[in-house]
Amino acid sequence: MVYKSAISLLTHLKITLYTQIYFLLMNFSGYYIHGIGLEKEGQTGHTDFISLRMGFGNISIIDDWYFRWDPQVYFIRLDELGGFYTAQSLTLGNKKFPVTLSTLMNISLESENEIPAKDFDWNIGLIYSFKKSFKKQ
Repeated sequence: MVYKSAISLLTHLKITLYTQIYFLLMNFSGYYIHGIGLEKEGQTGHTDFISLRMGFGNISIIDDWYFRWDPQVYFIRLDELGGFYTAQSLTLGNKKFPVTLSTLMNISLESENEIPAKDFDWNIGLIYSFKKSFKKQ
């Protein structure tokens, strides 16, 4: 189990708590962020973000092909606006090729004082992964 806690000060005071538990191909994690706006105008005064996540990683399909599924349920409050949402990402890749295909979906479940955003948001992307060897040779 890994536990991290951080406090940083920029234009927001942000307190982050993050806990993640790993099992073989699956992980569970919880995430909490509380932000306090320091500017009087142009940003939220208080922000709360609570997330519960699961990850099912590198599940083999055929030969070197794999997929990854990362569902998430979260609550976000921006001053008096807030609600519950779900998000998920799906990734398809090949272990011998550095490019993967990924999609992210975000759905509004229940909102109190609705945040002005789409009820359903979806995107797709191509991701290039470097060799993960960044030392000077």
